[in-house]
Amino acid sequence: MEHIDRRVGVLAAGLSEEAEVSMASGRCVLEALLGAGVDAVLVELRDRAPWEAIEAARVEVAFPVTHGVFGEDGCIQGVLEWMGIPYVGSGVLASALAMNKEVANRILGRAGLPVPRGVCINASDPAALAAIDAALGDIAVCIKPNEGGSSVGIELIKDRAARPAALERIAAIAEKVLVEELVVGSEMTVGTLDDRALGSTEIEPLGGFYDFAHKYTAGASRYHTPARASDEVLASLYEFAERAIAALACRGGCRVDFLVSETRIVLLEVNTLPGMTALSLLPKCASLAAMDYTELCLAMLAGARLDRKARNAPSIMP
Repeated sequence: MEHIDRRVGVLAAGLSEEAEVSMASGRCVLEALLGAGVDAVLVELRDRAPWEAIEAARVEVAFPVTHGVFGEDGCIQGVLEWMGIPYVGSGVLASALAMNKEVANRILGRAGLPVPRGVCINASDPAALAAIDAALGDIAVCIKPNEGGSSVGIELIKDRAARPAALERIAAIAEKVLVEELVVGSEMTVGTLDDRALGSTEIEPLGGFYDFAHKYTAGASRYHTPARASDEVLASLYEFAERAIAALACRGGCRVDFLVSETRIVLLEVNTLPGMTALSLLPKCASLAAMDYTELCLAMLAGARLDRKARNAPSIMP
C-alpha cells in the first residue's frame, strides 16, 4: 500500500458541536491503524491552529474524521491542500457541496435523484415563516441547520402553528435553515467506497426519530444489515447512492442516507466523512462487502491524495 510506510495523522475534534463524536471516531481509527502496523498518531484539533497541530505531529498523510463545519465542509481539506499533505476522503469542492444541504439538493435533483421538496431560509428573517408557508403549505415539515451533521438541531414539526417556536429555537445554533417536507418511512443508509456501494443498513430508533441521542447511545436504536427491503428497493438504493456520489464528485468512504416508504424513496443527504465509531453505519455497511473495520480503514487510507499539487507546496518536514 502506497501510504503504509508514511506517518498517518488521524485528525479529530475540531470546532463543531460534533467534536466529541469525532474524537470517538478518531480513537477507533487510530486503534485499527496501529493494530495493522501503521505509524499513526491522533491529532486533536482543539487549542491551536490546525496547521500547527498537524505540523507538530509530523504528519505525512492525513486521515480526517472531523465531523461538521470546519472539518467536513472543505475547510480542513483546504488546509491540507495548502500544506501538500495527501488526505483521506473527498476534496475541497465535494466536501463543501455535500455539507451545504440546499446546494447539494439542487445538484442531486438536477441529476434526477429523488430529493425532498423544501426551502432554505434565514431563521431570523421576518419573512421566513411566509417563505415556508409559500413553499410547503400546511404539511408536516422537518427543520434542520443547512450545514452540520449528527442530527444536531433537527426537529419534526407536524403542526403549522409550532413553526415559529421551532424557528426561534434553531436560530440559536444556525442562521441558514433547511425546511423540508416530512417524509414518513424507514431510515436506511448505503455505505460507499469511492464509486461503489458497499452495503446497506436500516436504522430502527427505539422511540422517536434518529436524533443525536439515538445515534450515539448504545441500545437506543436497532440496526438491520442489510436493510429490510426488497431486492428491487435495495438495487435502487445502491444505484441512487452511486449516482449521488458521482454527482457531487465525492471519494473515499461516504454514506448516503434515505427514507423509504411504501410508495417512494427519498434521498436525504450525502455524508463525506461519516462516523467511524463502534456504533457507526459505514463500517456496518462495509461488512456486507466482506470488509471488517480495519480493512475499511486501510482501504480508505489507500485512497489518500491531493486534489492539487502546488509548485512550491511548503514541506512540514525539516
